[in-house]
Amino acid sequence: MATRILNVDDNAENRYLLESLLKASDFEVLSAENGKDALEKAQAQPPDLIVSDILMPVMDGYALCRAWKSDEKLKHIPFVFYTATYTEPKDKKFALSLGAERFLLKPQEPDLLIKILKEVLEEKNTAKQPVSGPLSKEMEYFRQYNEILFRKLEKKMSDLETANQQLREIEEKYLILFEHAGEAIFVAQDGKVVFLNPMTATTIGYSNEELASRPFVDFIHLEDRHMVMDRYVRRLKDENIPRRYSFRILHKNGGFRWVDLDTVKINWKGRPATLNFMNDITERKRAEEEIHRANRLLNSIVENIPNMIFLKDARELRFTRFNRAGEELLGHSRGDLLGKNDYDFFPKEQADFFTEKDREVLRGKEIVDIREEPLQTRHKGKRTLHTKKVPILNANGEPEYLMGISEDITDRKRAEDELRASEEKYRLIFEYSPLGLLSFDEKGVIVACNNNFVKIIGSSREKLIGLNMLKLPNEKIVLAVKNALKGSPGFYEGDYSSVTAKKITPIRCLFAPMDLGGGRISGGVGIIEDITERKRMDEALRERESTLQKIFDILPVGLWFADKNGKLLRGNPAGVKIWGAEPHVAPSEYGVFKARRLPSGKEIAPDDWALVHSIKNGMTIMDELLEIDAFDGTKKVILNYTAPVLNDDGKIQGAIVVNQDITDRKNSMDQLRKALGGTVQAIALVVESKDPYTAGHQRRVADISRAIATEMGLSPNQIEGIRMAGIIHDIGKVSVPAEILSMPRNLSNLEFSLIKTHAQSGYDILKDIEFPWPIARMVLEHHERMDGSGYPNGLAGDQILLESRVLAVADVVEAMATYRPYRAAVGLSAALEEIAKNRGILYDPDAADACLRLFREKGFTIKE
Repeated sequence: MATRILNVDDNAENRYLLESLLKASDFEVLSAENGKDALEKAQAQPPDLIVSDILMPVMDGYALCRAWKSDEKLKHIPFVFYTATYTEPKDKKFALSLGAERFLLKPQEPDLLIKILKEVLEEKNTAKQPVSGPLSKEMEYFRQYNEILFRKLEKKMSDLETANQQLREIEEKYLILFEHAGEAIFVAQDGKVVFLNPMTATTIGYSNEELASRPFVDFIHLEDRHMVMDRYVRRLKDENIPRRYSFRILHKNGGFRWVDLDTVKINWKGRPATLNFMNDITERKRAEEEIHRANRLLNSIVENIPNMIFLKDARELRFTRFNRAGEELLGHSRGDLLGKNDYDFFPKEQADFFTEKDREVLRGKEIVDIREEPLQTRHKGKRTLHTKKVPILNANGEPEYLMGISEDITDRKRAEDELRASEEKYRLIFEYSPLGLLSFDEKGVIVACNNNFVKIIGSSREKLIGLNMLKLPNEKIVLAVKNALKGSPGFYEGDYSSVTAKKITPIRCLFAPMDLGGGRISGGVGIIEDITERKRMDEALRERESTLQKIFDILPVGLWFADKNGKLLRGNPAGVKIWGAEPHVAPSEYGVFKARRLPSGKEIAPDDWALVHSIKNGMTIMDELLEIDAFDGTKKVILNYTAPVLNDDGKIQGAIVVNQDITDRKNSMDQLRKALGGTVQAIALVVESKDPYTAGHQRRVADISRAIATEMGLSPNQIEGIRMAGIIHDIGKVSVPAEILSMPRNLSNLEFSLIKTHAQSGYDILKDIEFPWPIARMVLEHHERMDGSGYPNGLAGDQILLESRVLAVADVVEAMATYRPYRAAVGLSAALEEIAKNRGILYDPDAADACLRLFREKGFTIKE
């Protein structure tokens, strides 16, 4: 029998690494995440050796060792400490005094660690035993234990205070630059704006309150929303997409503005977010095509939970009153709490602490302020509270109740990380801003600048630091700086001739005051934008107008324009070729067009053309599949796209129609679909050659699943995909030995585990075949269950593809209703009862309902 080692560590990664090392050395490994968990597992299954960390929640390593060596069943089992936190000689001495055989510091070389553990196992019969002693020995244990804990806590608090002070000073410096930045800067997280500067609201035209009331996509032009959201989501997934792109934002004045967004993924408060720099580029983009409105994210509302308030009776310390904040914090309803005491909800150590403080308050008849107390909650884990306990006295001056007011200060304890993140945030803003940034003192002398400012001016940082801007020859720039030093923003746009380098640059500047309060201006900040590119764009846009006309003429797809009344004005050569004519007709004359929507084949009425809906209702209709009767007498299949054209006020001023002739493509796809069906049948024959029972089963599952999908009202494409997957859903059984597939008895656990691999094997066989449906995924998931109890991946609910859920129901019904080598058919009635009983538990409720209707109400039968 393998030697069993109990591995105890609250850090999952540490547990995994040590467990892997031990297993590689042929040890059997049990794992626990704290001392309490370790004791419970050791009592149930005693190990040959225990290796334990020290700093852990619930019960730490010292307490575990003491309990271990005091337990008659466990005390002979060697105990080894393995820690990276407790490293002082006193720590080791205390650990060995508790009876531990070894005290090891992390990390150890793998070979050395295994060698030490084997030595300890060889010494097992001489394992140390703690010496039981009088009360004084117990007190000495607690004194040393508390001394070690206090030493660790004292150092941590000192380090936190120093770090907090440094980070507050840095945050204040960068906040000034952030607040007065001339570009919109904001952080986006969870689809909302969680941090922004004033220029963000200025750019959009909405106040912070207005921005906080709606999702950020509401401020993006309708045509651009999908693109912006797609890039936002993909960036958070670390996909490689461009940092910078442009789109349209909806301004409060009713129009839209073009903006340029430079964005990068960052870590915000421990979770992924994006840091964004946004500039108004409306002038540069005024002649380009319209995209979605500016991407303005809402300012996320920080959840403000009221303090927990509770009331206990003075005699038995049972809860008699609880507020809603307490319910939310503890994770228990008021009904569960009332009439109970602390021992009903908290670990004994915590309940003892709470009770001791309660009695202290009642004895002294005075308020007790507990600056920090740990609390183990039901849903939020371990929290830290600041609690004040107040005695409520009766008319005789005796305690009748005890009131507690607890503030959750857990987040305050995380201040060090938040302040460090804040420092990094403002450093990123300053260093990576695409604009030039500078700060100057009350005399107008530049004291700091970023690399982009140096690049725009064409000089060096050494020459620019110390330059007095009030002495520049450009009087307009001097005036703008003076305005900032008087407390008002100053602006300048024009050419700048550098006094420190031979360079003339078109720039746009904003100079803002640094107001320290009380009307005292300590200097200011400047934001400089190189607008050389904008000027070049003006000329480029004029050239683009000419280019667009040429593109219109040579486009390989049909393009038509209609006015605001729906009258067709013109079509390009490709459009005229598709229809065989260029009719300039109004909606009342649309009857000249003859077409049918596919696949229904329904004739399109004159008032039901997509163009009519775009003009009347502003609808955008994409990928409409039509069969048309061209004016030259030919029939063609086209894809039709129709969208309204809006003016700056968002009103419809016309529409565009795009036609693509896909007649040849559709004919090819029909032929390909027939060939694909033959391929699937060929794959099915591979399984049939090995297990004829599986082959017949697959054909019947395909018929049942197709009927269920049809009953559910799924699309024809989905129905066909489900049928195809049903035909080959057990293709993975080709990897299972034939003697197991045809075994004429119930399978053993090992044999059944081999059978269960067929889902993954089937996926591996099919995953690289390009089907027009997710065939490989349906094959992989057809044994998954809604409650997560299926295999191979234990998926649950909507994690499972809808088509896979349909296939699962059909598979169960057929398997139970028909004969197997190892059993007779259970019968259709039992199969349907299984589906009805586990509807919504194991099986998709919609698929289950459709299946039951087919068999019980519509007379569907399983064909042999």
